[in-house]
Amino acid sequence: MSFCLNCLNEYQEASWTDLYSPEVVCPSCYSKFNPRLESFPFMGRKAYSLYEYNDFFKTSLYRFKGCSDLALAPVFLCKTAFFLRLFFLGSVLVPAPSHREDDDERGFNHVEEIFKVLGLPMAMVLKKTERVKQAGSSLKERQEVGKRLAIEGGETLRGKRVLLVDDVFTTGSTAAAAGKLILAQKPKSLAFFFLSRVGKRNSGHRGFGGSEDPELPSCAHDGII
Repeated sequence: MSFCLNCLNEYQEASWTDLYSPEVVCPSCYSKFNPRLESFPFMGRKAYSLYEYNDFFKTSLYRFKGCSDLALAPVFLCKTAFFLRLFFLGSVLVPAPSHREDDDERGFNHVEEIFKVLGLPMAMVLKKTERVKQAGSSLKERQEVGKRLAIEGGETLRGKRVLLVDDVFTTGSTAAAAGKLILAQKPKSLAFFFLSRVGKRNSGHRGFGGSEDPELPSCAHDGII
């Protein structure tokens, strides 16, 4: 028996994926995330989102990020960590940045903590130079986010397969600005992964494709991923 970190209820592990991932979220909570891995084109490259941007996801993310509940970090990717680690093996993860003052206030960088469970190398090279909240910003303000981003130590990405990771894809302004900074470092390839994507679902296609990405197994289409 295990205790769900999200709802704090006791539950019996029922999935064989629990053998490969931390037992931290119950099947009931996980199903409410409505996991459905999808891919969509972005900046002429592959982008992926995992969850529906629903009220349950928003509340869980707020409890973790907004209320600084670090214990919830593994909840978001625990069930898919084993598969995602295989799919992106050989990639360097580059977390989307938050301002240092936000990280200090929270006590951690939320994107870094979420994606640690994948066990892949991580490069914290992107920086926010101004403390501006994306939530509540106008479209014009979001489009100008590139003016508030910088990259330090980006030469370590040269010739590497890079995966830019973030919690939520909204307008794509931050991801686009960060992607341009990364591409200037001449990586071997660049892809994007978001926990959730705001907007219409099923606008992309499910599964991984292309010459550099492994095919998604059947478990991705039957609710495991």
